[in-house]
Amino acid sequence: MTDLTAGKAKCLLPVANLPLLWYPLHMLQCNGFTEAIVVVQDSAKTEVLRIPERHGLTIRLEVVGVPGQEELGTADSLRRVGDRLTGSDILIVSGDLILEGEGLRGLTDMHRLNRAAFTALLSKPQQFSEPVVVPGAKSTKYKRERDLVGLAGDKLCLFTAEADVEEVVRLRTKVLAAHPRITIHSGLQDGHMYLIKKWIADYVIADKNISTIKGELLPVLVKKQFSSGKRVGSTADRKSTRL
Repeated sequence: MTDLTAGKAKCLLPVANLPLLWYPLHMLQCNGFTEAIVVVQDSAKTEVLRIPERHGLTIRLEVVGVPGQEELGTADSLRRVGDRLTGSDILIVSGDLILEGEGLRGLTDMHRLNRAAFTALLSKPQQFSEPVVVPGAKSTKYKRERDLVGLAGDKLCLFTAEADVEEVVRLRTKVLAAHPRITIHSGLQDGHMYLIKKWIADYVIADKNISTIKGELLPVLVKKQFSSGKRVGSTADRKSTRL
């Protein structure tokens, strides 16, 4: 989105006359959250701090700046605020997530019901009745990167990038012994909302080789669960996956 973000941070772009970041903050407030930590570029800190007052929110913000044009993955952002994370469960929400309905409530309920270590929101891609014009150079062809998500009922047994698979999807014998019927989905996308136990956050903070949650952390956790006895799972259309 560089054509749109050249002069303004993405989280401040207007959507229905409200800054994009207002939507996840409003969602958190409606679900009982009273404070949140927001990681943004230094240049956007002042304007982000003014969002609650300007747009009728009561949630308190602690805004942490990222210097210059440094690009941080979700895990990198988590590491930057690691000393501020004190709860037993950490909710991570992307600044561009617009979610209606009971998505967050369902995520937290599933996380607690199953005593999960890691829960993530997945959804089917948005379908449009007409072609959508996107900003950017028209000569550039964008190919969406897809993930392969393996589900056995409500158990998450596989999570890997499609690009990392050549011709055959390989699963460990131990996985197939526990779940002989697994469906592989390629049409689910990451909602960039995660609920994790504190020890998962501590693991990410300690391992500086992990930069992203979906691409680097989640595949490792899905594999490790079968050697440690931890469980994962998912619901139907808007899927919450858990460890």
